[in-house]
Amino acid sequence: LNAVFNEAGVVVVTRNLGLTVAQSTELRQKMREAGATYKVAKNRLAKLALKDTDYTGIDEYLSGPTALSYSEDPVAAAKVVVDFAKTNDKLEIVGGSMGASVLDEAGVKALASMPSLDELRGTIVGLVVEELSKLTVMEAAELAKALEEEWGVSAAAAVAVAGPAAGGDAPAAEEKDEFDVVLTGDGGKKIQVIKEVRAITGLGLGEAKALVEGAPKPIKEGVNKAEAEEIKGKIEAAGGTVELK
Repeated sequence: LNAVFNEAGVVVVTRNLGLTVAQSTELRQKMREAGATYKVAKNRLAKLALKDTDYTGIDEYLSGPTALSYSEDPVAAAKVVVDFAKTNDKLEIVGGSMGASVLDEAGVKALASMPSLDELRGTIVGLVVEELSKLTVMEAAELAKALEEEWGVSAAAAVAVAGPAAGGDAPAAEEKDEFDVVLTGDGGKKIQVIKEVRAITGLGLGEAKALVEGAPKPIKEGVNKAEAEEIKGKIEAAGGTVELK
């Protein structure tokens, strides 16, 4: 997390007021599509990771069932969080920070209303193309020569940087690096599974019992593959059934 805080353009803190596994999965997908990340982290560990970064100001927001959304784009994560919260009252926006500038809920919403870097780039490219379309053939030739002399940029190089034409090799699918571990049943071994759930989560007896009896329920969310597989193995060894999402 410390590396995340050192590289992020924005960090948004939210509170989970009862998101289902499906809703959490949907939010993570929307984050990935925007080039952002949604991560559930222990508040104690998050506070330790904040040290010596620009984001120490969000320490006060880290209480209760919080999650962190972040992106290098200083707007992307805020946009996704605000849009998702508009249709889901189980996600509460607590606050956030854009570098050293701490934001309250209103600040996060204001930030989300700004254009993202991709939107800005699209606008600028559109304006440039519009102006270029007005050039005469001679003016366009002179511009191309000037670009090549000044920066070594040629039309052929621009095409190469743009990548293969449509019909070329498709980009490799992004490998998933975060998983939700969902208990789907106790396999008739309720007591053994409850014990294992308590050991994994640190929940009290009543909370662990409610989780097991309410399956399907998430045991842990947003964990890496190795941890997810380890938890799955422990629950299955106790007699329960688990899905990784």
